[in-house]
Amino acid sequence: MNLKRRFFALFMTVFALNGCISAREMEVSTASAVRKPNQNIIDRVALTTTVENVVMSNNDAQPGLILDTTTTEGGLAWVITQVSAGTPGKIEQAYRVTKDALGKEISRVPIPGAKKVIPSQDAVLRYGGTIRAGNYFYAKTTMYGVDCVGCSGQFTGRGNTGTGIQLDASRGVMQPDGSWKQGITYNGYYIVAADKNIPIGTVLKITDHGYSGWGITPGQPFYAMVLDRGGGISGNHLDLYAGSEKSLMLSIDNSVHHPKAEIVSVGN
Repeated sequence: MNLKRRFFALFMTVFALNGCISAREMEVSTASAVRKPNQNIIDRVALTTTVENVVMSNNDAQPGLILDTTTTEGGLAWVITQVSAGTPGKIEQAYRVTKDALGKEISRVPIPGAKKVIPSQDAVLRYGGTIRAGNYFYAKTTMYGVDCVGCSGQFTGRGNTGTGIQLDASRGVMQPDGSWKQGITYNGYYIVAADKNIPIGTVLKITDHGYSGWGITPGQPFYAMVLDRGGGISGNHLDLYAGSEKSLMLSIDNSVHHPKAEIVSVGN
């Protein structure tokens, strides 16, 4: 009888222990199920959606130039100035952008009907500008020599500009350092006589011209400096120094009328 009681007690103990183990396994299994997916992976379910406007260039819609026939008051009637800047055309497209909690872009979808084509705006030019860098004019062009009639070197072939720069039909032009240089340039610039409204020392870029010789090539721009005046020089008239009138090494194609003279810098 005692043996049966002991056997029964042992059986109950084993049963109880087995129940504890099963409960523990269930707890572990349940906990594992709760932790799935891996808790080390940051939740990216929190999404944000914004609208972005993207500007795309439109190379086919570059600004043009419009020359207004009216004249700006207070300037010179023959000088052209820009009164409004042009803007290139562009295309704007709105996108609906979705990002995750880390800011990583998930999707980018163009919004239907949210595309804008903005046309270019032409720059407006007008006569009546002042003498300042960037303005320009179309010049009436002539040439003169140091020995021109009425010039200081008419009989000797030696003279000087209205600013005192010495010229010599044989030796060329005296440079800033006092040396003589063959040719018709001063400190690298060709010499022009110009209207008194253009300050001495003003640098001009001459394009679309008919000059040839002494390093000047037709159709290629060259730079000249205003270093002389003249009794018959006024308005848009530019008189280019050409050395000696008895043996001109510079020619001009008179079929090319009114080259463009752009003001690069203004002298003082």
